[in-house]
Amino acid sequence: MYFYVSPKYPKLAKKVERGFRKIFDSGKFDKFFYEHPYIRNALRVANLENRIRFEIPNRYLSRETRTLPKKYWFDMNKFKSYK
Repeated sequence: MYFYVSPKYPKLAKKVERGFRKIFDSGKFDKFFYEHPYIRNALRVANLENRIRFEIPNRYLSRETRTLPKKYWFDMNKFKSYK
């Protein structure tokens, strides 16, 4: 999921980015995300553990998205650790 801010407000964009990085680095985002009832239910119903995963390159992803650190992507092992 992405959070967009108009290019007219670069200071706001930086504040939002700093806030997200701070809450993520503190572990509070993972706790909120992986323990949230809606997320937990959606992942339970999706039955991801019993699915086969295919990696399909997406040439339309921006360079910024392709180079995001792995820590920002969904991690099934993290999800399991919050059970």
